[in-house]
Amino acid sequence: MSLLYALLEGASESIEVSRDDLDGCLYPYDGDPAKPAIILFDDVPGGAGHVKRIAECEDSLKQLIQKSMDKVNCQRCGEETSCYNCLRNYHNQYCHDELKRGLVKEFLENIVLN
Repeated sequence: MSLLYALLEGASESIEVSRDDLDGCLYPYDGDPAKPAIILFDDVPGGAGHVKRIAECEDSLKQLIQKSMDKVNCQRCGEETSCYNCLRNYHNQYCHDELKRGLVKEFLENIVLN
């Protein structure tokens, strides 16, 4: 969940759209809930092409990852938690206690460094 919300925050900032225009979910890959796929989608009636724009441009994907890293480098909360400055928002309050920015920070740093 933490990675999903970091990517959504990074996506909205990288393509400069309202966070309310994007959403996502975890989908059990091959039916295994322990291996979920992250699915991002437009959250506007009829779609607006925001996710397609990210997927089709390599620079957009790189910028999304960088903006997501910026979010999880938050200095307002501990790495074992999250706050409204990094991962939390009104729509994900059902899982606030599960959102941990430190795990995502480490994961994204490994992607960028490798």
